[in-house]
Amino acid sequence: MIGIVGGIGPAAGLDLTEKILYSDNGKQDSGRAPVILYSDANAVHSRNDYLLGLSKDNPADDIAGIIGKLIPLGISLVAVACNAAHSKPIFNELIRQVKEKEYPVKLLHLIELLATKILNDTSYRRIGVMSIAGTYHADAYRDPFSNKYIEIIKLPEDYVNLMHEVIWSENYGVKAYMNPTTTEALENAQHVMDYYIDQGADAIILGCTEYPLLLKEPLYRDIPILDANRYFAEIIIEEYEKI
Repeated sequence: MIGIVGGIGPAAGLDLTEKILYSDNGKQDSGRAPVILYSDANAVHSRNDYLLGLSKDNPADDIAGIIGKLIPLGISLVAVACNAAHSKPIFNELIRQVKEKEYPVKLLHLIELLATKILNDTSYRRIGVMSIAGTYHADAYRDPFSNKYIEIIKLPEDYVNLMHEVIWSENYGVKAYMNPTTTEALENAQHVMDYYIDQGADAIILGCTEYPLLLKEPLYRDIPILDANRYFAEIIIEEYEKI
């Protein structure tokens, strides 16, 4: 059984879970992968604050606790519905705790698997990533992708802040206004994507689980927009079928 650890953002966990179900198309009910989504937005400390040094509470502790709650339900594969949680300071500690507690699960580093999938399936070599500030500054995407010789384009700090506020702004951000999203969020996201494209991006990844709620078109200025949640869903099914 697949365990999706939410507690990160309810809409994000739901979006990933739905896309797992979609990626299982062509199967009857009995052939679909079983999925459990655990989502409690108050249960996990801020990944962003921890990565930016604003908090000493490593969210890995909370995520490991959630995995412990899911194990009695029969999960064998764990995916975390949060890009920032895959940064080294959080994910490495999560790996350590899962091993220490001897949890009988396979823990997926979705971004590393995504880098491999993009290398194998596409010709993209210069990519912009839409994310929050913590994910960006912790190099959650840059490290795994650089190992595959794929360049993640750097942003000036004012663009990083703008990209972050598209998700977190209390006045217009996706976390506050997710259905419908706001015009201001869309315009600011497009402003950041314009910068990436002007810097030679041949694709843009939606590297925050809330970004697909805002940016739903497959192209922007003829550049592919890659929904990481969709890729993650395909990866999760592929990895589950290996068990």
